[in-house]
Amino acid sequence: MEFLKDFFNVLFGSFKKENIQKSNAQSNDNPFSNEQLLGVPESSIINPIEIQKKKKKLFYIIIIVIIIAIIIGIIAFFIVRSNYCFNIEKRVKEVTLNYAEDNDMLPIIEGEHIIINLKEIGESVKFNNKPCGGTVKITKYQDEYIQTLDVTDCNYCTTSKRYSKWSQETEKYSDKARIIDVIPYYNYRNVSNYDTAWTNWVPTEKVNKKEDEKYKVKLPTDLNVLPKLNENVEIVKYDVETKNYYSHRDKMWKFYKNNLNTYSGFSSTAPKGYPNKDSSTEIYTEPTAWSPDYPDEYDYRIIDKKTAYRWYYEEDKNKVYWNSGEYSPESPGEKYKKDYTDHIYVYSYKDRKWRWYYGNNKRYYSSYRSTATNAYKYKDSGISMYTGWTSFRNYSERNASNASYREEKINVHYRYRINYNIIYDNVLKNYVTKGEIEKTLDKPIEEIVKDPTIKLDVTYKFRYKK
Repeated sequence: MEFLKDFFNVLFGSFKKENIQKSNAQSNDNPFSNEQLLGVPESSIINPIEIQKKKKKLFYIIIIVIIIAIIIGIIAFFIVRSNYCFNIEKRVKEVTLNYAEDNDMLPIIEGEHIIINLKEIGESVKFNNKPCGGTVKITKYQDEYIQTLDVTDCNYCTTSKRYSKWSQETEKYSDKARIIDVIPYYNYRNVSNYDTAWTNWVPTEKVNKKEDEKYKVKLPTDLNVLPKLNENVEIVKYDVETKNYYSHRDKMWKFYKNNLNTYSGFSSTAPKGYPNKDSSTEIYTEPTAWSPDYPDEYDYRIIDKKTAYRWYYEEDKNKVYWNSGEYSPESPGEKYKKDYTDHIYVYSYKDRKWRWYYGNNKRYYSSYRSTATNAYKYKDSGISMYTGWTSFRNYSERNASNASYREEKINVHYRYRINYNIIYDNVLKNYVTKGEIEKTLDKPIEEIVKDPTIKLDVTYKFRYKK
């Protein structure tokens, strides 16, 4: 500051001297020019008037610079102060929301609010080590909470000093405003609840493995099996019943009459010492794996031939082959396609086998059956087969008398019905305040939202402080 003072003294002093010199020059009636008196060109002499103009211009520039610096300083001051207040407001929102969460105070009904006094929380928000006061209104708005601040006793950060008065109510919502107030308005509709008829029973393989995220039940993979509903109804829930359905198959053997020990094990050719083949004991080996290698031929061998292809699926317009391009007569999965341009023949075989015997006496085998008879008392455990699985029935046919040969599998079947609401038009002509809706229905809002015969509708208006 002393520097500026000295600078201006010198500057104003120089202007004063220049003015005196100018006055003296004007009062001098010397008829001779400087060029005539000094014997030098007049253009080479510094004109004091020009010096005066330059100093005056410099003076104005300095004044302008100083004014700009002052303005920038004022702006910076208010920015710093505003940011300080913003941080206080942010802190107020954090501590009040945490306080409400920790104490299970947050509203759960759409449009409802709570008011938290900062004094309830203690000295959590301060200005220059002095606690701020005021309240925070927390309103449930759709899936979020809006906090309306009214900070007091907080010096220049007091909200009534920093912001304008409330604006008029508007239906337009802006999350960019610093202070927002939410005002809910209500209407209601009457609701009737109904159940559809039950569907037919759906087997497990036609039911989704995962529960539906919204209704928390396993729905059919084909939703067309569900009852048809009007588009305007509201689905409340899906009722699901389960029931076991049963399928069974029987194991059967061949039984024989004579309990002779003159029989060999199973063989495709006559074992040494057993020259006679009992054709009624014929069985088959399991089929071999498919192979491009053609097997040796025998009169007891049955050879099967198929066309094998390379299988692929497309990924990023490129073919990705199954098992590095291995050939297979069967599809390795639903996503794979058959490459018709490339194929080979593959082979599988199974062999027939019999029991062989010596001597003239035979056992005399029955046809396949599950139990012995008086005529065929002896079971040959090596000769067996299964019946096919029966269709599923809603009752079991396995019991103590057939458990030795009957196998059973259970399939859980599902059936569904839909519980739904028909919701009618709004009863009130206009949306009303909370107090008015409670008076109209003669019950508090907490009971209204729980009433299954009423659908409460909420709309909002907003006020802002700038």
